[in-house]
Formats: sequence, C-alpha cells, structure tokens
Amino acid sequence: MMNEELSLLDVSDLAKILKTSRKSIYVRSSQNPGELPPRIKLPGSRVLRWHPQVVRRWLEEQAGITQPVEFSPPPKRRPGRPTKEEELARQRGGAK
Repeated sequence: MMNEELSLLDVSDLAKILKTSRKSIYVRSSQNPGELPPRIKLPGSRVLRWHPQVVRRWLEEQAGITQPVEFSPPPKRRPGRPTKEEELARQRGGAK
C-alpha cells in the first residue's frame, strides 16, 4: 500500500491518461506548461513526474467536475518484446 501512495506518474503514464503522445507531453511541458497538470521537480534531475492525486484534481478542474472521480494510473507495461497487438497499434499510429 505504501508503494501505491508514493508512486509517481511518468511521461508515458500521463500520455496514456490524457490520450496523447509522449512527444506532445514533452513539447507542452517546455513550451506551455500551463496546459499540463503541475509537475514535481526532483532535485538534481530533469525527469518529469506527476503525483496521481494532483493529476486527478487537475482533470476534475478542466472538466468542471465537482464530484471526486475514481482514478488509477495506467498499469506499467511489462519489460520485454512488445506483443503483436502493441506492434500493430504502433504501426497504425497508436501511442507508445
């Protein structure tokens, strides 16, 4: 339970949640960071990370929702060779 509370979202996770590409997240974070949820800046690092609850609140604000929304970060992709489904999605222009 402690790991779930401390897990942060990375660029891939946020891209899946916002249904956009990783490149789009990088571009927005450098050119117009106001279009994304507030990020966490780790000292001595250039990696982009977001806290899941901050992202959830930001999405609720963007949608004008007053009731809390159930939110769980997308599952981490297992390491190794991509599945046939993932390869076909990538060829068709899907995210990843």
